[in-house]
Amino acid sequence: MSISQNHGLICKIDKLLQDNVTPIIITIGGPTASGKTTLVRQLNQYYSSKLALLDTDSYYIGQIAMQRQLPPKLASNFDIPEACNLTLLTEHLRSLKSGNVIKKPVYDMSTRSPTNKSVVVNPHKLIVVEGIFANQPIITKFADITICVTAPFETRLARRIERDLALRNYSSNQTRSYMLKQAEQAYNLYLKEFDDNADYLISG
Repeated sequence: MSISQNHGLICKIDKLLQDNVTPIIITIGGPTASGKTTLVRQLNQYYSSKLALLDTDSYYIGQIAMQRQLPPKLASNFDIPEACNLTLLTEHLRSLKSGNVIKKPVYDMSTRSPTNKSVVVNPHKLIVVEGIFANQPIITKFADITICVTAPFETRLARRIERDLALRNYSSNQTRSYMLKQAEQAYNLYLKEFDDNADYLISG
């Protein structure tokens, strides 16, 4: 995948940026390890780093909060919308769209918990929301463009194995089991229908 292969998308973004005074909001969803972050990186480079990014991973509520708030069978499932503070994310989205600075939370994947740190995000003309929850209706109601990045399961699995080894020291068998028994099932149940309705479907 390269940005040059998505000429229609770039033309659409350029047109919106030209015609609108207020910031343009783009959501980039899709299943785990499909290439969402790669597309964000390419857009960031193409637009000279002049975009604000809200990644849904930063808004996870964490394992302890999930155990307190969710039924036991869901308390360890990070692939359901309830695992993410989408309300706070939309509040930050509104703030950025209004031209205000926000403090995005920092989440520690290795401990599965939020930290007490934050990252300052300045408003820009282009605002991107990226992550598996990005195309949830609570977010896309603000969006000018919605995108789903997809890739074959085995491609995504290979990427996820590499990522999990680096971040969590998971074995390939652990990651495969997680993908088959949790991530794919949750995606098909809670997220896929919204990604299927995205304005653009991009192969990652």
